[in-house]
Amino acid sequence: MQNFKYVIYDTYFAVGNKINIGIEIINLKSDKVTNIKGILKTRKGTLVDFRYNKLVEIEEDFFKQ
Repeated sequence: MQNFKYVIYDTYFAVGNKINIGIEIINLKSDKVTNIKGILKTRKGTLVDFRYNKLVEIEEDFFKQ
């Protein structure tokens, strides 16, 4: 697990009213990126609850388009 970085995203773009959800898996050794797109209709809850959780690292500069 330490050779991978997992990015869970739920983004909203006002321009175009676009929403993207999913998981991006980054192999830190090879830099290969695997993107698993989520299905918006199946989303349960929100990631906002994790905003102040000290166990989760939040990177504000990561935006999916």
